[in-house]
Amino acid sequence: MNDRERAELIKELQDLSVGGRSTVEIVRWLDLELKAKLGEQYGAHSLIYFLYRAFDLELANVKRSAGWAGLNWGGRRSDAELELLLGELIPRAANHE
Repeated sequence: MNDRERAELIKELQDLSVGGRSTVEIVRWLDLELKAKLGEQYGAHSLIYFLYRAFDLELANVKRSAGWAGLNWGGRRSDAELELLLGELIPRAANHE
């Protein structure tokens, strides 16, 4: 993935949040996009990178998001727990740039 593609993916994430998507929907969308774009190279580090860059979140919270059960990586964090962990931190207002 080149710099332009990374920037476009970050912008799409920001647009999803401003558009009112839930944290679970955003992370699920990102998971599917990264699987399609990166194939076997996709892992937790990629998910963490894009969430961190798109929303300027605390790295510790983003790392814990990789434990979400919806990613099928053996994590046990529920949808509700993911929302509690990141939901308040992901901007939803139209003034996010």
